[in-house]
Amino acid sequence: LFYVSATDKMGGEDWRSGEAVWRVFYHVDYSNDLMLSLFASNYWLSPLATYGTIAIELTYVFLVWPRRTRPYALAGALFLHAQFAFLMRLYYFSFVMAMGHMSFLRREWTDRVGAWWVRKVGPMEMIYDGQCGFCKRAMA
Repeated sequence: LFYVSATDKMGGEDWRSGEAVWRVFYHVDYSNDLMLSLFASNYWLSPLATYGTIAIELTYVFLVWPRRTRPYALAGALFLHAQFAFLMRLYYFSFVMAMGHMSFLRREWTDRVGAWWVRKVGPMEMIYDGQCGFCKRAMA
């Protein structure tokens, strides 16, 4: 999705000119006075954010597969989606996309988080009544 999104963006004049992020915050649906003021007083930020977005999206597909570069690709993607959530108020979209990126986490990382959870909260229990269709499928 990131790669297709980046290549599609590169066809748009706003993205090629470096003004796309400025226009997002100028748009009535995503208007953000703080960001508009910041971009207006620091013109170099808009092209940096615009081209940075394309760079993260374009390189993600190549950097997420090698184990050595995966943390950087995931950090870039999560940073991008955090920006979408907090600056454009796209909370649900950002959450869903961030959860999709979690499929690339290393097993060792998730095991450490699980061990931390057990130490802090305790082991989890599965309550299974044998009647619910969802429960039956989950147990299967």
